[in-house]
Amino acid sequence: MRKNRILIIAFLSAVLFFTACGNTTSDTVENSDNNDVKVSSNDTSSDTSSEDTSLEDTSSEDDSSVENDEEADMWGEDGVEQVKYTLVRHTISEYSDDLKGNLAQSDFDEIYLSDEMANEKLAETLSEFNSKKVKKSRKLYKKNIKWASKQYKDGDYYGEYKDCSDYHIRRSDTSVLSFIESGFSYSGGVHGYYYHNGFNYDATEGKRIYLDDVIKDIRDLPEIVENKMDDKYSDIMYVKSPGEFIKEKIKSGKVDKINFIINPNGIEIIFNPYSIASYADGLLSVGILFDEEPDLFNEKYIERPDEYGVSIDSNMEYADDFDDDGNPDSLFVAADMSEDDNIEKVIINLNGNIIKKNVYCYSFSANVIHAYEGFSCLVLDCLSDNDYHSTYVYKIKGNKVSQMQKNMNCKTHIDISDYEGDLNEKLKDEYIHAFTPMTNPDEIVLDSKLDILSTATGYRTYSLNGAGRLEPEEDWYMIRYYDEESGIVLTANKDLKGTVTSDDLDKDGESVTLKKGTKVKLYATDAESKVVVYEESNEENKYMLDIECEVNAYASKVAGEKTEDAFDGVMFAG
Repeated sequence: MRKNRILIIAFLSAVLFFTACGNTTSDTVENSDNNDVKVSSNDTSSDTSSEDTSLEDTSSEDDSSVENDEEADMWGEDGVEQVKYTLVRHTISEYSDDLKGNLAQSDFDEIYLSDEMANEKLAETLSEFNSKKVKKSRKLYKKNIKWASKQYKDGDYYGEYKDCSDYHIRRSDTSVLSFIESGFSYSGGVHGYYYHNGFNYDATEGKRIYLDDVIKDIRDLPEIVENKMDDKYSDIMYVKSPGEFIKEKIKSGKVDKINFIINPNGIEIIFNPYSIASYADGLLSVGILFDEEPDLFNEKYIERPDEYGVSIDSNMEYADDFDDDGNPDSLFVAADMSEDDNIEKVIINLNGNIIKKNVYCYSFSANVIHAYEGFSCLVLDCLSDNDYHSTYVYKIKGNKVSQMQKNMNCKTHIDISDYEGDLNEKLKDEYIHAFTPMTNPDEIVLDSKLDILSTATGYRTYSLNGAGRLEPEEDWYMIRYYDEESGIVLTANKDLKGTVTSDDLDKDGESVTLKKGTKVKLYATDAESKVVVYEESNEENKYMLDIECEVNAYASKVAGEKTEDAFDGVMFAG
């Protein structure tokens, strides 16, 4: 049995991008979308960009088998539907005793179809994409260790060398896969470099989508972008105007170098630092809704599910039509940092209407759930000490954002079983975990910390109701294990009365006695009055036991006995 070494780590918060300041200038290079940028001679933006990970079309009309054609026809045969993906996060770090901290660190993601057989073409494309990303990131990490070590010895070391990026899925249906790579790199010098790169794929054919695929006549785009950018950024002094930048790419045949992503309701054009303005002006972007310019877009990519989920990255606009008036609404989720570089407030900005949430945490993730037309919610997951997650739900209606649920003690579901890669191919001190993004409003799977017979992680499915709250679809929490070898084994200290049950947790089973000495593991619980365990030697033998819980869901009694008296091996986290 393969034993995975897994550490649940915090999501990279893009708010760290703005902790550096100033500008050093030297060579001019092109980022992953070939936007001209200036970097310091020690800058690794050319290495951290996604140009090397961008894939050429790997399929052609002639090499597709009949079997693959049939699968493609079945993909989304009932119309455009949401698709489930798995993100795999890698973290590598080199700790220095002298620094009492990391000398260098690398974070990077892989993206997989959760069901690779659903579309083999797309699965193959993503596999190649992931392979290049992993190889490139590990190579750069080794370089950073070498450079950081040398500069530390020479007295020129100014801080931890980083190559960190993560993916945010913006659209995930049977028509389009679109995600943003949000990244930050630092390899010496005055400041690092941050970037946002869009990746868009035809989910049926598995091929990369470019702007001239989405837009009917690309020559119409420069004027539209120029006008919208002028309205949005009236105080920016451009090095090159947005319209001229796009015109140059069109004239030079480099439309594929225009940085953009596809949202469920439209597109966003992205301008990284230095591409059209200074570093100090930061990331610039502009959204164009499908409904706003209906004649501009290829109808193939306009159709999308009525319900969808979107991952929001910090400090980058998400454009959607929240009030259903045909015009784009602007949503930002950012952070207010404390003096010790932790987050003390999360700032939610919808069309200039600002809500500040006082919460002390290390990082956060934000997801927009669009349940039906004109109604959405924002799910905010904040990470603090001891992997403790505080989750808040905000209702979005028109220009208003209102909190509907306080601290649900939930977090995005971790599901390593969806990852079919080789977790053993790792560098020293590399840790891996996988998670399931909130892409389907009807299948929002969240993890919760439970203190039932031992501290364990339970998960269940939620959906968004008409009041703007997440409500569970089932009463039971299923206990999550990373693999068959993980999990706490309990031993019955005495005979315990219970009920035989099955996988579907039927409560009508016959009464049974769980014999003293039987070794069991947790299977499920309602966190109120029932817990289900199964025999370690035979998973088919499942027993439902009555429990009594304190207010905080701590199981004080099981089968009428004190928890510690009933079982040996009970372990509660502090």
